[in-house]
Amino acid sequence: MNAHTEQMHADETALTPEGPQPPLRDIPSGERYPVAALGPLREAVEAVQDVTQAPVALAAQSALAVASLAVQGFGDVETLGADAPCSLFCLTIAESGERKSACDRLLMQGLRNFEASLADAHRDAKADYDTAHAIWETKRKRLMTEVAGSNKSKAAGAEADLRALGPQPPAPLFPNVTAMEPTFEGLMKLYGIGRPALGLFR
Repeated sequence: MNAHTEQMHADETALTPEGPQPPLRDIPSGERYPVAALGPLREAVEAVQDVTQAPVALAAQSALAVASLAVQGFGDVETLGADAPCSLFCLTIAESGERKSACDRLLMQGLRNFEASLADAHRDAKADYDTAHAIWETKRKRLMTEVAGSNKSKAAGAEADLRALGPQPPAPLFPNVTAMEPTFEGLMKLYGIGRPALGLFR
């Protein structure tokens, strides 16, 4: 037995076997959340944390998600590579009862009020659009019939009127600025009829 083999046997006998280990280890406590770095959001976060008694990180996460949605349609972030959307991907992991939903509800109240005001305005705009579109469609069908008629003089006039009629009136934007657990198809449809900046919350 050479020296290398003797050393391997010595190492094996020196090992102390451990008992079964839990699959999930205790997570050490993290550092305190940097509330001071929240700037103008700090006061709202601390107020919500005081009301809900949730960990301040939960309230801060909700506030940052809502703030990102509020500004992402108006500006981008300048990075070293290129401009990037001013949007966030937020994932909150919390135990049941830690008041995550309560933080979301309080900090999203202004957003919900804004969506409600957009919905009211959309109802009026949709009624005007429906009337304008019906008039446009009726005129277009009549002119198309005249264009296809045998009276060449009338057909030429109808063609000129048809070109002057222009495209159909644009529909008002769908009022939602958030989507709750949408399918991919539903999300694409919402982008087609709504705003270019949306928040996905669940």
